[in-house]
Amino acid sequence: MSDRPQAPLKVLIISRACRLSGGGMERFGHDFIQAFQQHPALLVETICHRGSRSTSPLFSLLVIPRAFWQSRQVDVVHLGDPMLSLAGWLIKTIWRKKIAVTVHGLDITYPNAFYQIYLRLFLRSFDYYFPISAAVANCLQPFRVSGQAKVINPPLSVDYFDPSIKREQLYQLLGRYNLNQASPPALLAPAYLLTTGRLVTRKGHAWFISHVMPLLPSHVHYLVAGTGPAESSLRHLIQTHHLNDRVHLLGRVSDDALRILYNTVDAYVQPNVPVKNDLEGFGLVVIEAAACQLPVFSAAVDGLPDAIIPGKNGQLLPPNNATAWQAALQPLIASPQPSPLARKFTLRHYTWSAYLRSWLDTLSNTATPHRR
Repeated sequence: MSDRPQAPLKVLIISRACRLSGGGMERFGHDFIQAFQQHPALLVETICHRGSRSTSPLFSLLVIPRAFWQSRQVDVVHLGDPMLSLAGWLIKTIWRKKIAVTVHGLDITYPNAFYQIYLRLFLRSFDYYFPISAAVANCLQPFRVSGQAKVINPPLSVDYFDPSIKREQLYQLLGRYNLNQASPPALLAPAYLLTTGRLVTRKGHAWFISHVMPLLPSHVHYLVAGTGPAESSLRHLIQTHHLNDRVHLLGRVSDDALRILYNTVDAYVQPNVPVKNDLEGFGLVVIEAAACQLPVFSAAVDGLPDAIIPGKNGQLLPPNNATAWQAALQPLIASPQPSPLARKFTLRHYTWSAYLRSWLDTLSNTATPHRR
């Protein structure tokens, strides 16, 4: 006699960051929900905030009544990040539901005293903690959480790879920014390095511009796509080092422009520097670049070593070491080569199927499907 089919696990996902147009956390939240909704072993309900980050703290409070009521008939409540801890604590305390939470990094290292007290009151008693990297797991340890902590790296969500895109399209794109008026030597054999993401201190743009770009040949250009609070200081730095013809701040770029950049530049650099209480949780952009066959050079800091595996999908370099970065980049600049093995490794290891399998395995021995 065949076994009765197992009932789907009923999951309520509460997320305050869920939209494609935001940063890494928002994109992860959006794709997390989509992947969970498509899994046949799960029956998923959602409560999501799709607005801006500035209103998400208010959402974390206003969502509590709805989350409390909607969680009655589910097996597991998954919180998108620790800012939602109060809702999770109330649901666990009163309904005795299993609570899981994704931990991204800054959501537990943010140095506001009241927020740290809040976390110590409401974060510690959940059943499952899913930090996105080993570095984030280390930051979780001082909270002495009672539940199981399991590192699951974020998957690749968008595959920008398109071999039909040609270098000429990069020149056309740069022409829109009036950046095709390079000096004659650069026109002979330009080499382009790319960084994407928010312009904040930890990303290392300022350090790379000040300490590495002056060491590289004059035909090497550094393209920076993104916006953020450091933009004005970076522009001043570019002027100070007389790098106006070689370092180009592109601002916010469209998905079409990003696809062109990923498929036509010579290498991707992620020159992060350590910044207290401002952790790079993982680094989705470096696996996006690796999936486009780009050679990736990343600082070995925070959660980036979970995303870049030396010899597989890129190189890890010591932060704040200009000599090491120059030595690593020099051979590539002399002879740029795509990295198809990096793409193959990235597509195989950073998938939603692997993420869900690990999530389900963690819950399998303790979460029993709800019976009416």
